[in-house]
Amino acid sequence: MRNNCSYECEIKHSVVYAKLIGSFNERIAKQLYNDVQHNLLPQLKGQAFAYFVDLTEFQGATPEAHLINNQVNQLLNNAGLVNKAVLVTTNFQFDVAVVMSDALKVQKAYTKTFISKAEALEWLASKGFTIDSLNVAS
Repeated sequence: MRNNCSYECEIKHSVVYAKLIGSFNERIAKQLYNDVQHNLLPQLKGQAFAYFVDLTEFQGATPEAHLINNQVNQLLNNAGLVNKAVLVTTNFQFDVAVVMSDALKVQKAYTKTFISKAEALEWLASKGFTIDSLNVAS
């Protein structure tokens, strides 16, 4: 059985956007970690930023991928993350992620979950983060 998992990520201004798709395995989680560490965070140059993560197509992760995801959250927490908008189909998705990630339990960023993408984008804008140029479909 083939495991279909992927992600999209980009940064514009001071918003990091990521969309997780499918069931994550260790290989894809490592790719995401490397992208965040080597491609996205250096662009921020230490400035405060927001993170908008879309979990609407995320179907879970292996235990190894959860460990790496914890490392991704640690990177973000230590790099100036101040606000996080999490788009979910149900709040249960985010609750499971918190249980699996020590970094989410201790993060300093204000985090809010949304079921509506429009509300998530509006909330980020209200926090002063430009989101109009992100490749985020409504």
